[in-house]
Amino acid sequence: MSRQPYTSVQIQAMRGLSGLTLEGCGGVNLLVGGNNSGKTTVLEALILLSDPANVRIWETASQLRRAWPLADLWYRGGLVGRLEALEWLFPHRDAAIHPIELLTSQGETQRRLHADAERIFGSPPERPLVTEEVEIEGSTVSNQMSLFAQSSSEDPGLEIRLTHGMDDKAFRMVLWERGSLRVLRQHTSVSTVAFATPISHRSDGLLAARVSRIIHEDQMAAALTLIRGIDPLVQDLIMVQPERDDGPIPARGSAATLHVRHARAGLVPVHVMGDGTRRAIHLASLLVDLPPGGVLLLDELEVGMHTSVLHGVFRWLVTACRERGVQLFATTHSLEAIDTLIQAAPGDDVVLYRLESGRVRRLAGDTLRTAREELGAEVR
Repeated sequence: MSRQPYTSVQIQAMRGLSGLTLEGCGGVNLLVGGNNSGKTTVLEALILLSDPANVRIWETASQLRRAWPLADLWYRGGLVGRLEALEWLFPHRDAAIHPIELLTSQGETQRRLHADAERIFGSPPERPLVTEEVEIEGSTVSNQMSLFAQSSSEDPGLEIRLTHGMDDKAFRMVLWERGSLRVLRQHTSVSTVAFATPISHRSDGLLAARVSRIIHEDQMAAALTLIRGIDPLVQDLIMVQPERDDGPIPARGSAATLHVRHARAGLVPVHVMGDGTRRAIHLASLLVDLPPGGVLLLDELEVGMHTSVLHGVFRWLVTACRERGVQLFATTHSLEAIDTLIQAAPGDDVVLYRLESGRVRRLAGDTLRTAREELGAEVR
């Protein structure tokens, strides 16, 4: 692969992790370890490091381990507030919020992120305030007009103060639980990080949005090439507008739905496709959207895939990442997934990090292959 975005990642403090360092990152990086060992926290840290002065990036990191999309709305008491989700990215000790401390390197170049958070109460301004040093959310028109809006002189909020980058640039953001989600700051349209959760491929709306994006960016041919690496019978992805019973007029309020043109089954709505095809569509749409030097994050790498197709899928994934210059970080609990990925990846591309009690054990290249293929070592 080309020069990797991350050659090392150091999490000095985030959530429950402290003093954890991943040295010598490769093109494909596997994170293994027991439950609550910090694997997903590493992925969240990489999301934050991609663009820490972007409110959307913080929201994205806070959503990584939640139900997708907002399934908890159906269950009383299940929905977590957006500010609470953001707040718990920070370490908590003795009922206090402690700073996030992250450090990454690419060769000799280092980037640091230090962030503090503080709970606040007040009134959001009518309009967002955005400068080079600060971003303060404004109150939403919908909340002001809503019959269900709480009449309170003070709203809960969260202030995040951070320094980041090679020059420790200072930035402050003030977010409100009922504040405006509209962000006025202009960020690059090219995403440098993309992620898939264990269940995100099951969201029909998310898949439709991802496919719509690659259609607009004229990336469908590249995406289909990747998808056919998993399911060669997929011929096309099509957005279909529902029709009224009395004629070909779109129903009022209806939205186009994603369909798969399949060589055997014909035109099929995506919601009846199996997990493997849905996962392939999601991964392909993420890969074609990442520029060279981008980072793909996969939580539970093997999800949706039967063991019989793992070798083909992983060879497809590794090849696609290599060709597109994308670095991969993935978590897994599966020994079969580890063995298959070792076989599918050439040379020393695969680096395995075992997280245990805040410590990291690194295995890569011939050492990793020998440990598994000759010694049968338990590396999880």
